[in-house]
Amino acid sequence: MENFDQKIKDKLNAVSAEETPSEASVNRMMQALDEVLPVAADVKSRPVAETKNLSLWYSLKVAASISVAMLLSYLVYSSYTVNIVVSKRAHEAVQLPDGSSVKLNSESVLTYNRLYWYFSRNVRLKGEAFFQVQKGSTFEVRSELGVTKVLGTSFNVYYRGIKYEVSCFTGKVSVLNGTTGKEVQLTPGKGVTWQNDTDVSFDFDTANLSDWRNGEFHFDDARFADVIEEFERQFDVYVDYPKSLGREGYTGYFDNRNFDEALKLICDPLGLTYEVNGNIINISQQKTD
Repeated sequence: MENFDQKIKDKLNAVSAEETPSEASVNRMMQALDEVLPVAADVKSRPVAETKNLSLWYSLKVAASISVAMLLSYLVYSSYTVNIVVSKRAHEAVQLPDGSSVKLNSESVLTYNRLYWYFSRNVRLKGEAFFQVQKGSTFEVRSELGVTKVLGTSFNVYYRGIKYEVSCFTGKVSVLNGTTGKEVQLTPGKGVTWQNDTDVSFDFDTANLSDWRNGEFHFDDARFADVIEEFERQFDVYVDYPKSLGREGYTGYFDNRNFDEALKLICDPLGLTYEVNGNIINISQQKTD
């Protein structure tokens, strides 16, 4: 910098000074400065408008690059996403990339990504499924109402409407309520049901294999509406019934192997009559004299 200042000073000293500078002497001084500045400093000025345009162009280029990267990431992620959809009147067994197995109940959806599986073992569930998880990193079952975390165990998850229920068969299960943030630890034979932000713990016999996996459905003071919804899923029918019955409690059982017997087992304990018209069932209350 000092050499640069000295060059300017030498150039100006070489120009003869006048007590009252004339236009010619000013021009000579400016010419002397022009001879120094391009050599001593490679400074290029740009018009303000051009600078703004370059800044805008650079910003647009960066934004476009980010958008392309995000789009490519989404396309890659989507191409490896697996969606398993089980229709009514069907059950399906699924094996996950790590060897863990899942059995899905009727009208259920399971989603996971094969690309990111070994970085994060997680699935999304809507419906009902029984999981047998291989030991390893944390395994998560996610839904809108809660998250179930395990390392290696077997458990059942039910998520339909506003009801979220988890039952632990082996190992240890951590259940996080997605609404309240409350976390519950379950051990074999323990379960928890969340509905309307209220949690209810329950015990069950892990040795009893009479459950939906074998086509058997047991209810203990369950809402009649929930029982009918399960019946509709298992037989792919539509049931019409008085809405006043929806909150009635039902304790009983049916299986998905015999349609007529199942319908009778549901209606008889409550004194209900029914009429079958194809895949539509009309249920009504018996008239009392």
